Amino acid sequence: MRRARKFRLGLLALFITFVAVGATAVEVFLDYQDTEERRYETAADITRVVERHTRDTVTYVDETLDAVSTVVEGAGPLANLREPNRWKLLSSYCRTLIGCREIWIVDPGGNVVAQTRTMSLVKTNVSDRDYFRQAKDTHKRYIDKAIVARIPGSPILFTISKAVYDQKGNLLAIVAVGMDTSQLTSFYSLFGFSVAPTVGIYRNDGSLVARNPGMAKYVGKSNARSSIFTKLLPHAPSGTYDSTSQMDGKRRLAAYRALPDLDLVIFVGIERQAAFAYWKTRSMRLATIIAGMLALIWATLFIAYRALIEKSILRKQNVQLDDLASRDALTGIGNRRMFERMLKHDWSKHCRSGAPLSLVLIDVDYFKLFNDRYGHQAGDACLREVAQAIEDSLNRQSDVVARYGGEEFVALLDCGHDGALLVAEKMRRQVEALGIPHASSNASSIVTASFGVASTDAVNFSSADELLAAADSALYAAKDAGRNRVQAAEGQVPPLAS
Repeated sequence: MRRARKFRLGLLALFITFVAVGATAVEVFLDYQDTEERRYETAADITRVVERHTRDTVTYVDETLDAVSTVVEGAGPLANLREPNRWKLLSSYCRTLIGCREIWIVDPGGNVVAQTRTMSLVKTNVSDRDYFRQAKDTHKRYIDKAIVARIPGSPILFTISKAVYDQKGNLLAIVAVGMDTSQLTSFYSLFGFSVAPTVGIYRNDGSLVARNPGMAKYVGKSNARSSIFTKLLPHAPSGTYDSTSQMDGKRRLAAYRALPDLDLVIFVGIERQAAFAYWKTRSMRLATIIAGMLALIWATLFIAYRALIEKSILRKQNVQLDDLASRDALTGIGNRRMFERMLKHDWSKHCRSGAPLSLVLIDVDYFKLFNDRYGHQAGDACLREVAQAIEDSLNRQSDVVARYGGEEFVALLDCGHDGALLVAEKMRRQVEALGIPHASSNASSIVTASFGVASTDAVNFSSADELLAAADSALYAAKDAGRNRVQAAEGQVPPLAS
């Protein structure tokens, strides 16, 4: 009897041990897959954050290039750019542009005729530089690879350049802005959490524009032979993959994203050792716990609990990354990506339930003239105040406002046409009430905005794109009618008087 009982207990122990070992093995394998999937998601989310920041940086540089081009066009002989007043103006453009190290004006022969670092002329010829040759040959804005600059300190810069022409189409000069590579990569460590991602920004030909970490080590090197450029980009503009670096030989869980309009490619990689550090820790604990039956069960529950907590933290971090990728860096409200996602969601809701949906497009009146008169810092402050005023005008939690691009904003309202007109008029008055001086406006002496409104309960739209197009047409009608007004889409209720 005792032997039989012992035998049964032995079988039970073996059975429990077998079940525990099997369950542990399955858990380790699934946890590995889950960790790998989430690391890929994290890398992909970081590429979206990098894209937003890169686009914002290029936009700010483009605005600076336009401002410098205006100075060049009005200077006459290029030597006049070294006159004190003009030089101080050019220098102020570089000082107010975050990440700017120097601005150069180069004559058609490649000779630097003015630079913001010093008023004195330092004879330098840059005709061998890609940023000079490409801007001159292609007639387009050009983002160059990272180089060691020929200025004191030999900083590593990437250069954005464009050609300036007179009214007859004759080349006047090449304007170039030298930017610290850290402007594109220095803050991404904040988003990597414990995974320490490697962030790289490349031109379409594989040449390196910016990298973190190790920029100094890899400046001037090309990644053109990597699988991103040889295999992945020809088939898809973005994705995730198992990467083995051609530069440092390290294997990473990676994501990439092409920015074809900028001729750039973003790479984010998480080293496998860092990516699976927590997974290895969990697996070792599970393997150790198998020594005893009851201890194994309790330890397994404990490890499972720890895994859930860690997964929850990872999920929260991914949500934070997604929120960052959906926020406009300047105004703090939603960006165009968030708006497009919400428009798709709200349009589906409208199609299912028949609930009314309204869309309001907003444009700050004569904003370019505002920037030209008061400067880009004042322009940024103006956009922030206008965005806040528009957002404060919303009546429902379901209503959203986002920056659509430049000085344009867009609002999605969970109401019919009459309600949308009232909300738009409230927004218009709120913007007007800010009282921001605008001496260059033809609509008012203060900053104002024009509004185009379209609603589903007034016209039968077959798609969200038609609704957006109707609001856009109404906005142009508001501008044509004198600006600083609310205009309903064609075929809808007349606009509110401004």
